[in-house]
Amino acid sequence: QPLQYREHSKNARHTSASELKLAQEKLKNNYAMLEQSENTNKAIQNELKLSQTENNDLKVKNDKIEITCERRQQDLEKIRAQHRYAEDERDKLNIKNQDSD
Repeated sequence: QPLQYREHSKNARHTSASELKLAQEKLKNNYAMLEQSENTNKAIQNELKLSQTENNDLKVKNDKIEITCERRQQDLEKIRAQHRYAEDERDKLNIKNQDSD
């Protein structure tokens, strides 16, 4: 029986060593996956920051374009008013000319 016990004990130690090695490999792989995930996360965060910066730049450009459009709309209204005034003045002159005929 002691011989059988020694064999069993030797096999158990061998199994424990194999299991330990396997567990260490799994742990090593998990650390590698964790590191890869962290790197991916950092890359995504950087892309997000870049997108937010681009988005803010586009908002500023959009605001500038809207201001320009509003100014041009106001200029157009002034030109239309001047045009109406000029037409009214022309019509008055035409009426005076017709009256003098």
